Amino acid sequence: MESERSGRRYFSNICLAAAIIHVLAALLICVCVRQGHLGHITLIGLLHFVPSHLVLWRFTCLLNTMSSLLLIAFAIGYREIVDRRYHTSMTIAMFLIAIGVTQDLNGQFSIMVVFPNLASLLSVHGSFLYHQTLQLTWSALNQWYMQSVLQANLLFGIAWFLIVGSMLATKIFPKWIAWSGMPIVALMLSCAAFALLGDHQVAPAIVFILRAYMAVWFALLGLFADAKKSPA
Repeated sequence: MESERSGRRYFSNICLAAAIIHVLAALLICVCVRQGHLGHITLIGLLHFVPSHLVLWRFTCLLNTMSSLLLIAFAIGYREIVDRRYHTSMTIAMFLIAIGVTQDLNGQFSIMVVFPNLASLLSVHGSFLYHQTLQLTWSALNQWYMQSVLQANLLFGIAWFLIVGSMLATKIFPKWIAWSGMPIVALMLSCAAFALLGDHQVAPAIVFILRAYMAVWFALLGLFADAKKSPA
């Protein structure tokens, strides 16, 4: 019984921490879009914005990285409080999330470190190196798009479907909280689908909506997990 209570307490703390990080990540994405006029994302626009707002850019990428890492902690905590009948599916979900986080970290590193460095080089190189460096910046941006926006969200979406499905099949949380997790699945898979189609406007907008929505959902889970008594 004590281990169950400590498991729920751990899960509640992880959810509340994830809610805070997701809120901060969403707010900083908003600041970047407003200050850089990035409502219509283009390579040239990013090349002008990133070098002059380097701290803001890297801190935003760092918070997005932290929000991704917290998904692993969330999956581990949830597996500890869910019915043992669902441990196998939750292990699969944890495995998918871990792979997705690996992809996301590679993509985030690309735009947090590699892209800004290449962008700063464009102003000092000659004509030949300018075009060469421009191609490298596009490669770094495309790496983030494919790994963080497409691959990671596809894996996260499948894992979240398993998680929400187990919530609906048990009485750990109220049904309305479980059902409210389904839009997260839809947003993740939609984001991956738009990225697969090569869209560079809708998919990043979905990322922002996803961060904001997940912040609210994590907060609700954290509050209910802490308030609800451990099952017998």
